[in-house]
Amino acid sequence: MWSFLSDYIVRSTGFPQHLMDTLLFSETINQIQHTTQLREKLEKEREWFLTTFDEWVIVAQHIYPQGDPVFKTLYNVKKRITKYAPLLTYDWPHNLPPGEAWLREYEKQRATLVKEEENTLHVLHEEKNRKIIQLRFLLNLPDIQEAIAHSNREVWNSLNSYLQKETSSMKPSRRRYEERTYISYFQRFLFKNDTTSFFGPLNYGSFKEQNQNIGLTRTGHIPSQRRTFLAYWAVESLAHQINREETWSRFFPLSLHDSFYLDETGIVHAQSGRKIGSRTEIIKILQQCDGLKSANDLLGNHSAAVLKQMELLINKGIVIRGFRLTPSTHHLLEDLIEFVEKLPESSRKESWLLHLSQFKKWQWEYSNGNAESKVKIIQQAGELFKNLTGMEPYQSSGKNYADRSLYCEECAGDVTQFILSEKIKEDLEHRISPLLDWGWTLANQKKNLAQSQARQLFKQLSNDSGSQQVPFLVFLLALQQQRFQLEVEGASPSELLKKWVDEEELQHSRVVELKEEWVENVIDLPEAEQYLCVTSPDVMIQAKSIDEINKGNFQWIIGEVHWGTQGMSNLLYYHPNRDPWIKEVKQAIESLPNGKHIVNVVLKQRAGKNFFLEIFNRSITLMGYSAKNKDDVLSFSQLYVVEENGELLIRDIHHERIIPHMGEPDDLVSLVFSEPNVVVPKFKLPGHTPRILFRDIVLQRETWTMSTEEWHSILTADENKRFIKAWLLKEKYQLPDEVFVRLESELKPFYIHFKNYYLVDLLLKHLVPEQNVTFSELLPNRDSTWFENEKGSYCCELRGIMIRPPIKQNSLKEELQHAVIQS
Repeated sequence: MWSFLSDYIVRSTGFPQHLMDTLLFSETINQIQHTTQLREKLEKEREWFLTTFDEWVIVAQHIYPQGDPVFKTLYNVKKRITKYAPLLTYDWPHNLPPGEAWLREYEKQRATLVKEEENTLHVLHEEKNRKIIQLRFLLNLPDIQEAIAHSNREVWNSLNSYLQKETSSMKPSRRRYEERTYISYFQRFLFKNDTTSFFGPLNYGSFKEQNQNIGLTRTGHIPSQRRTFLAYWAVESLAHQINREETWSRFFPLSLHDSFYLDETGIVHAQSGRKIGSRTEIIKILQQCDGLKSANDLLGNHSAAVLKQMELLINKGIVIRGFRLTPSTHHLLEDLIEFVEKLPESSRKESWLLHLSQFKKWQWEYSNGNAESKVKIIQQAGELFKNLTGMEPYQSSGKNYADRSLYCEECAGDVTQFILSEKIKEDLEHRISPLLDWGWTLANQKKNLAQSQARQLFKQLSNDSGSQQVPFLVFLLALQQQRFQLEVEGASPSELLKKWVDEEELQHSRVVELKEEWVENVIDLPEAEQYLCVTSPDVMIQAKSIDEINKGNFQWIIGEVHWGTQGMSNLLYYHPNRDPWIKEVKQAIESLPNGKHIVNVVLKQRAGKNFFLEIFNRSITLMGYSAKNKDDVLSFSQLYVVEENGELLIRDIHHERIIPHMGEPDDLVSLVFSEPNVVVPKFKLPGHTPRILFRDIVLQRETWTMSTEEWHSILTADENKRFIKAWLLKEKYQLPDEVFVRLESELKPFYIHFKNYYLVDLLLKHLVPEQNVTFSELLPNRDSTWFENEKGSYCCELRGIMIRPPIKQNSLKEELQHAVIQS
């Protein structure tokens, strides 16, 4: 069975969710529901009239002669009822149904409906006047202001300009645009637990032997601790400028580019196999290059010819001269300052140290500053950064979930103790293990498919080169040009679910619980003893209170399940026992099959990513600089792909096997060469997919996928009627009041409450370019209030690392653990 390691990460939002409730248009929704009841009642009467009308005409034809004015009266009435038009005074034949009494009652109901529909718009207008005051109040809160300022300086500037104006003086289109922007940030702060910023604090928990299921202590202050860092890409840009200073060129360290390696005769370009003949002295110098020794120390008193050839290698990019950042630490700016301090004294050195020290000073001030000071720092730092580098001081600015300014901020939350009992740990392991075995089965099938197609590629490259060893960089380039087919036909979770739903006639179910025999029949672990099994699931708890959890009245919910040890790096920054915890993770992985072959992969950081953690003893680099000693670091250029016993492997120049531990599980390198990417199966049916349970754990929320055509039709109405029509459409499809929305154009799902006018407006705007939309239920829902402090309840999830010892049989066949949850 799979088992958790001792500690886990506790992630939460930085603001209580009830703040959004103050923006609900409850009176308007009540009025819409009242009007809907009137409309349904009228519609029932109207349908009855129209469906029986022809019968009355036939009866009239037996009573009145052809061409009698009575027929004109009948058809006029029908026409008006068809068009929902007011009924005029007609002399309806007394001997024909439905009679004048029915007509008078119908007209009374129709007139009442029209009046109530007008009243609905009036109620909405009045409620909007009140809610706009509340929205502006929330946007004025210091913490909200600070969070927006940290996310995007330009948005904060426009927000404060907006708050200084009377909304009545703004153009409606401009007002709507701004409100959409601010509400998009606001919902993010309350319902998304982003961890690398002010509004997503993190804490740590552990599993221990105790009587209670959970023990939790919160101080009530968010954040409880902060640290600000100059972003990796920003320090890298500054370092690049420093590396261009010709005055210091002989004091910069030298290192061989990752695409090249050395042999006895010279430099070899791994991708092409081309050799660059070099002097013996050059080879000896490059053998000593480690990115730390300076050119001055390495070149010493060598001849002018040697110096000239080294300069040529540097100009061609074969040898890198200059300071290189390692992505394995947060303290990049401090490392760069330390490097500059060791350079020879000069006016340029004084100038650079002054600039870098200013960036460092801003780091400290940023953590302790309010919204206004944060914006001021970003503006000043941005101007200095642009002057020094010529680059814009932001990346992906303005995009939802992609605002990357110069400074990133790590914040600890207010949890001082978070303990789950060993009993509850065993319960969760019991519930989730078969799902992970299923996930391993699918991952292994996907890996085998990737391997099968990659072997064809390897055979082609091997034949072309006449060698049974293909340089990894050659293979990587060819791999990136391939389009692999990795779908397991007939065995996908969605296909299986559809089959089970059809067999059991569960098509209209809102909840489907997977049967034990269903899951057992799809688990296949034929080779699992060979492989490393590690996964990193997010789990949530649905419960009213901690007392209810301790009584066993709660439900587990699985969120994302990440491959390997994802999430360990920046999420471990505040861990009080970080080194022992990393040691536990490392030992646990290295004790598993294939564990001794795992190596770190060091890449350059992307915007928004803080740092990579080099867990294992050795690292391999691909355009990223390792913090480890040279003897423990391999370049990708020193790796080869070989085929052994029908499997493609990576080996180094000493023929030792390498298994890359990469952060992107769906990357082709990961699929072919890394351990199987174990995640919980995901299901999707056409239109509606029920909530999926297994052993009473929620492994997938209920979802609705639909065309946006009907939603687009709403946009033709004015802004008030759009809100009403959106609610009616939501009711038509029986969507919950609160949902998360996933779109093709948005990186992450966003929160919508259909009773919130501003969120509905945001939704409709996002739907404009979309053809399809997926809604999913909010779960844990708002009844789950166990994670709270004196300000209210917060969303919370736990992420732990699970390992699977050598697999002898699947988890369903192992001894069952006692479940603490009461069904």
